[in-house]
Amino acid sequence: MITENGKNIIAKYLLGQAPAFASYIAVGCGPKPLSAIEEYGDYSEKKSLDFEMFRVPISSRGFVNEDGVSKLVLTAELPTEERYEISEIGIYSAGINSAAGSYDSKTILAFSETENWQHHTTTSTTSIGLPIVEALDAPFNNNIIATTSAVFQTNADNSIFYKESRANIYERSRFLNNMVMIRGNDANLTKDVSITAASGNGTRIEYTTSKVHNLKIGDTVTVTGINPVNYNITGTVSTIPTTTKFTLLSDQIGTYISGGSTTVTHFYIESGSNHIHLTGTQVDFSKNSPGDELKLAFSVINKDGTSSSSPDRVRVLVEFSSSDATDSGENARFEVDMINGTGEGEYDLDSNRYHVITKQLQDLYTTPGFNWNAVTIVKVYASTIVAGVVSEDYYVALDAMRLENVSTVNALYGLTGYSVIKNTDQVTIVKSPNTANYVEFRFAIGVS
Repeated sequence: MITENGKNIIAKYLLGQAPAFASYIAVGCGPKPLSAIEEYGDYSEKKSLDFEMFRVPISSRGFVNEDGVSKLVLTAELPTEERYEISEIGIYSAGINSAAGSYDSKTILAFSETENWQHHTTTSTTSIGLPIVEALDAPFNNNIIATTSAVFQTNADNSIFYKESRANIYERSRFLNNMVMIRGNDANLTKDVSITAASGNGTRIEYTTSKVHNLKIGDTVTVTGINPVNYNITGTVSTIPTTTKFTLLSDQIGTYISGGSTTVTHFYIESGSNHIHLTGTQVDFSKNSPGDELKLAFSVINKDGTSSSSPDRVRVLVEFSSSDATDSGENARFEVDMINGTGEGEYDLDSNRYHVITKQLQDLYTTPGFNWNAVTIVKVYASTIVAGVVSEDYYVALDAMRLENVSTVNALYGLTGYSVIKNTDQVTIVKSPNTANYVEFRFAIGVS
């Protein structure tokens, strides 16, 4: 489908005001592929792929007549060395947005073997080690992941992921062939905190929390369970006197007796939580627009592939920080809180385990003194939750993270065409490593 942005670029091209409307084919892995009987969506407003993996120059152009419709065929050669799993494709007028310079869209994290991720527990820091290449269910071939490691690397083409129960729900990663798997109880990310004191002065109530609350002025908070009950209110954070105190506007007064808790917007990293980290990292988005996007691609994997169960929630925290210690140093947090379900804002983990979560830079939670120039470490925490308790029955498989510059305007650059992969079996297209492959994009040019 030609996008609205593409129509403008094509018009400029026909008027001689743009050098090209189709110079590169972009290949991505973000969406769930369509079945042969599903209808394509309306992609006219798309400005980027859901998760772009790479972009290759168009090497040939031609015409075909397909089912009585004349089509412009654009062809490009895929990279030879790496493995990719394709679910979307797009056409760009150029390889880069020259107006964005070094702050253009790019892959930030690949969770690859060469990045040297480490597992940091409460007692030690160790290298994750080489990827596990033998079958993850060896020696029994019973579709149950056998390793006892809480964190490990493996390949997307590991034989266990080709078992029907796993392939049908898209468990394996798609960006390159490597993924870092974190067991769902390696960390405990919560949003609940106890209240230990409260005091009202007729204008506002000041609450004291049992631990650092991570609240910001303007956050909405609901307080319950306090005696006296008049301190149980919902309100917007007015001030933050300390990291363990916050106030809500209210005319209520009284002597605090006992109890109380609140559910807040941002994650708490509970005591005993572990994480993986990448040190010596320089991730500087200081010159990007607040509206530019970070995208995290990952999948959720059952330990027991014979089970059809799914977690109730999946939580992932990517923290860009100046310190490796928990809850210390200035930081920016990319937080994922997925609820399993089919309602609005929920994710159907029963049918699709591969997801891309997108957040604008301005939506990241940042500490007051945070500066992108000071980032030296990236930390990742992950939890899978069943009945309110972290569960070891699932893994979070980290695939890649990408910056998408959507704010730098260039009238001659953009996504001109886009489509999701559609085939009989509703499967992604696997481009195997060390193979030569070509990709085509076809524009219908008939006018009726």
